[in-house]
Amino acid sequence: MKKILAVLGVLVVATMLCSCDKFMDKGPTNEQTQQIFENFFKKSIPIDWAGSMMGGKLKNITLTNVKRGESMKKSNNGQLPPDYSSTCQDCWPVSMRVKGVAMANMIFNWKEHSFEEETSFKLCKTYENGWMIFTDGRMMTGGM
Repeated sequence: MKKILAVLGVLVVATMLCSCDKFMDKGPTNEQTQQIFENFFKKSIPIDWAGSMMGGKLKNITLTNVKRGESMKKSNNGQLPPDYSSTCQDCWPVSMRVKGVAMANMIFNWKEHSFEEETSFKLCKTYENGWMIFTDGRMMTGGM
């Protein structure tokens, strides 16, 4: 009887560890996170960085102090908030300092526009193992 209880105890603990492991993914490193954002920003940048409501394109950018926070699933008992759960496996808050130059679309010509700021995003891994970037609860288009 003691052996059966011991085996059951081990099975219960193993099951708990396996189920918890699903939402304890460490996610990308800070270096991988920086590379994901650099690749994304080559294709799409926020309008306020472009300096024009018509948008713009990136001329150059430097990302520093890139820090990825704890998994949103882990910090929320294994659940993502509804805004993210339909498309994403997990999300991580990311903060960084950005400095760069964009070419603002001024309809008939392009104008250089410098930007620099501390900013934050949510980096989310999709069910297809791609990446989505959210700012202010909205998905940024373009990029990956």
